[in-house]
Amino acid sequence: MPITIKDVAKAAGVSITTVSMVLNNTHYKIKEETKEKVRKAAEELGYVPNNLAKSLVTQKSNLIMLMVPNLSNPFFANLCEYIAKEFEKRDYTLFIYQTLGKKITIEKFSSIMDANFMAGCLIVDRSVRDFKEELHRKYKIVLLDEIDYSKDKCLMVTGDNEKGGYLAMSYLLDRGHRKIGIVAGPKDTANSSRRIAGALGAVMERDVHFDSDCLVHGNYNYEGGREAYDYLEDKDITAVFCFNDLSAFGFINRAQEKGRKIPEDLSVIGYDNLTINTIIEPKLTTIDQHLEKIAKLGVDILIEHIENREIKKKRHLITPDLCIGKTVEGGPYENTEYGIS
Repeated sequence: MPITIKDVAKAAGVSITTVSMVLNNTHYKIKEETKEKVRKAAEELGYVPNNLAKSLVTQKSNLIMLMVPNLSNPFFANLCEYIAKEFEKRDYTLFIYQTLGKKITIEKFSSIMDANFMAGCLIVDRSVRDFKEELHRKYKIVLLDEIDYSKDKCLMVTGDNEKGGYLAMSYLLDRGHRKIGIVAGPKDTANSSRRIAGALGAVMERDVHFDSDCLVHGNYNYEGGREAYDYLEDKDITAVFCFNDLSAFGFINRAQEKGRKIPEDLSVIGYDNLTINTIIEPKLTTIDQHLEKIAKLGVDILIEHIENREIKKKRHLITPDLCIGKTVEGGPYENTEYGIS
């Protein structure tokens, strides 16, 4: 038989009400000695609270849903870990839902949230771009990715993608590269469009020509990086900017299969600064999105949303940084009047 709150009360020698107040952190004017007795009894008996029953009674929940495309992509796995750690500090339980590339309808989403008494939801998936503002308010949604430029009234915490694109392209240009390839994300993704805008901004700022034939759209995956190399192989590029680390790894792998040395023959810069980058050689030069900061601020704002506190600033952009590794070498124009002086 499962241990109940009555068993804890009997073991601690207090009332059921006292146990409930202590375990739910509503222990106003209860002596510290009593609180300790209750906690000790609950721990020794192995008491596990029935959160579903509690939610039914109070109409409140400590369950949070994180919606991601998949966890096989290390970007989502890294972000998930940071988010889980933040919620653990705040006594919330994280429920992870993988869309696996399928579009989630409003009806499906509402059913998941209602059936599981979810208190709120963090979304890192472009398959939910059709969700209306009313749905965001009802289910306490915070976006951790740019789903759509027009959703200015929805809560969002993400990296400054335009700034990141500018930083990456600026670094390649300032190292003397002029013939540069771009492996972007899917055409319909806002974050990819922002990075393209930032990269082209760096090009125009330096009055350099960019060949549009050197831009290829991938799908933010390893295989897409390999395919991008095959497309760009005959474009005579000296460097490439991949819009995520996973596609950069695929690009490098394919280049090495074709006998190209990184960075001696071809410089590569990625985007994300994934944890896996610390064990892969050569260490990738990349843009650090600061996923830990995105996770922390996203969780903070979601809890404010759940508690119905006023949130004045709707959109938060975390400033990215250049993380220099070993995959970028000076290009043909380095140390000339056209590169770094």
